[in-house]
Amino acid sequence: MGLKSFPRHHVNVGLGDTVRGAYGLFGGEDPYDITKLERHFAALIGVRHAIAVGSARTGFHHLLRALGVEGKEVVLPAFTFWGMGNVALMAGGRPVFADVEQGTLDVSAETLRPVVGDDTGVLIPTHLFGNPAPMDEVLELAEERGVPVIEDCAQANGASYRDRRVGSQGTAGLFSFNLFKNMTAFGGGMVTTDDEELAEKVRAFEREYALPRRKQLAIKVAIGTVGGVLSRPWVYSLGLYPPLRLLSMVRGGAPKGMAHDEILQDEMPPTYTVRMSSLQARTGLVQLDGLDDNGDARRERAKVLTEGLQDVPGVTVPEEADGGSHIYYHYVIQVKERQRLVQELFRAGVDTKVNIADDCCNLPALKEYARPCPVAARADEQGLALPVWHTLSEQDMERTVAVIKRALA
Repeated sequence: MGLKSFPRHHVNVGLGDTVRGAYGLFGGEDPYDITKLERHFAALIGVRHAIAVGSARTGFHHLLRALGVEGKEVVLPAFTFWGMGNVALMAGGRPVFADVEQGTLDVSAETLRPVVGDDTGVLIPTHLFGNPAPMDEVLELAEERGVPVIEDCAQANGASYRDRRVGSQGTAGLFSFNLFKNMTAFGGGMVTTDDEELAEKVRAFEREYALPRRKQLAIKVAIGTVGGVLSRPWVYSLGLYPPLRLLSMVRGGAPKGMAHDEILQDEMPPTYTVRMSSLQARTGLVQLDGLDDNGDARRERAKVLTEGLQDVPGVTVPEEADGGSHIYYHYVIQVKERQRLVQELFRAGVDTKVNIADDCCNLPALKEYARPCPVAARADEQGLALPVWHTLSEQDMERTVAVIKRALA
């Protein structure tokens, strides 16, 4: 093991973000901060309207309400964040899960078609892990069936398909700015659309919520600051990794990530019923400037992983849809001997993530809506996210490849 180790997560919060955040706690709210972020984001994505929201989850709820899905089916990928199905239920819809493609782990027209019917109210192609879904064929299917499309871009901010940004091709797009994303605003999110009526409905729903209290903002800034420091490789290497390594030796395995509660909720929790603040908007505006550089750096590091792993027996590397430009929020391989590989990588100082998404058809909370989705089930069992963020070096990627080859030899 070398001196340098790196964690499974990266929090993209630097000193400047912390200073702006701390300063903003004592400043007043200026609606123009929100407007400025919305305008810049809309221009970047290439849409007429961008609406800042308190979180991607609340933005999704607003969109489902605005599109009138009550009593209708909401078609989702079977391999996604399980809370999306819960939000569909909150909006009065019924989640229906489509399987995903083996290579991209995204839905396609082929996987969607069997579950789209007369009761379908909306299609949700998720650009999972930053990998754009094949929007041409998804939109063609949606037009054929006369249903709207919400692009789930929560993990794909900066990605594009056919030279157009994700979030600009469907009826609406949905983005997340939480702490682990490649652009953060200490939480929050954005809804994008060219539909003026839809935009006004979403704005009206968002106005029903209050601004976060100063204490809530202070907690967001504090957590972001601590996370940003602890996820820096040199801090993790000298501070967190040694005790975690010792604990893994005692327990006989690498530390596991937190699992979701999988408890269905009837209405949006109070922590999600707040609007975006000026403090968050100013942070997001600064981070927006570095979004494409961040994505380019991730692609370069992902290229090293793909070139090194594509011919390794037992490893399936991620594929892009034709015309897609992946931003690698996660670089996810599929491997049968996952747990042994997780342990070998951790011993070498490379922390990885296994609970990368949920096989929604295998969750007790959603068993009423389950259907056979074998590719999603396999991805849930074999998926492994390798660190690939922009602060790591190509040498770090080469070391990761070497460990994997040695472990699977």
